[in-house]
Amino acid sequence: MIGGLLLICFGMFMTSLCSTYWQVLLAQGVCVGIGMGLIFLPATAIQSQYFAKRRAFAMGVVGTESPVGGIIFPIIFSHLLPKIGFGWTTRVIAFTILGLSIIPAVFMRPRLSASGNIRSLVDASAFRDMAFVTFIIGALLTFLVLYTAFFYIQVFDELNNLSPIEFTPYTVTLLNVGSVIGRLLPMYLSDKYGVLNVTIISTFASAILAFGWMGIKNLGGIVVFTLLYGITSGATVVGTPVVVMVGSPDMSRMGTRLGMAFIFFGIAILVGIPIVGAIFGDFTRTR
Repeated sequence: MIGGLLLICFGMFMTSLCSTYWQVLLAQGVCVGIGMGLIFLPATAIQSQYFAKRRAFAMGVVGTESPVGGIIFPIIFSHLLPKIGFGWTTRVIAFTILGLSIIPAVFMRPRLSASGNIRSLVDASAFRDMAFVTFIIGALLTFLVLYTAFFYIQVFDELNNLSPIEFTPYTVTLLNVGSVIGRLLPMYLSDKYGVLNVTIISTFASAILAFGWMGIKNLGGIVVFTLLYGITSGATVVGTPVVVMVGSPDMSRMGTRLGMAFIFFGIAILVGIPIVGAIFGDFTRTR
C-alpha cells in the first residue's frame, strides 16, 4: 500500500512537468493508475476487518473520501491555475496528497495477523459460487455505463449551452456532492435492510435517472440531475464491494474475491466509457 501511495505522489509530480500527451499518459494513466490500484483493495480490506455489525455504513463513511477529494481538488485547481500556472498548481495538489498519505502509512494496520501461508491470486471456488458469479456479471454490466455522467456531463453542458461557461466545471463537483450523501445514507440503511437490496435499488434508480438525462434543457435540470445521480451512483459504487465482502465464505478469501471482482469492474469501466463517447458523438441534442 505504501508503494501505491508513493506512485501516486510521483505520478502527480511528473504530471506537473508534462508537455506532451504521451507524458501525461505515462504519469497519470500508468503511474497514478497503478498506484491507485495498489492502495484501493488493501485499504478496503483492512478497514473492513474492524467492523462487523455496521460494516456497510463504516465502508460508506470511508468511501466518502473519494467524492470529497472530487469536490476539493477541482476547486483548488480552478482557482490556482490562472494565478500560478499548471505546473505549480499540480505540485500543490501533489504536496497535499503527499502530506495526507502519511496518515494511512503510519496508522493503517491489519487487525488480523497474517497466517503465513501464500494465498492464491484466484479463488477457484468463486467460479462455482453462482451467487458470486451472477452478481459479478450484473455489476460488470452496471460499471460499463455507471461513470458516464462523471466523464461527459460537463461536455454535454458546454456544447448545449445549458449553463454559464463559468459554472460548467462545477457539474462534476455537484455529482461528487451527491455522491457523499449516497455513500452515507443508503449504506446506513444497508445494515438494516441488506446491502444487496439497497445496491439493487440504487442501481435501478441510476438507470432511471440516466434516461432522464435526455430531458435536461436548462441549468435547473442539470443541477437536479447531477445531485440525484451522484446520490444513486455513489450508493452503487460503495455497495458493490460490500456485497462481495458479505458474500465471501470467510475473511481469508475476502481480499482475493475483491481483487477478482475489481479486475472485471476495471475492464468494464475502461471499455465502457469510450463506447459511450462514440455513441454520444458530438454530444448535441440532434445527435
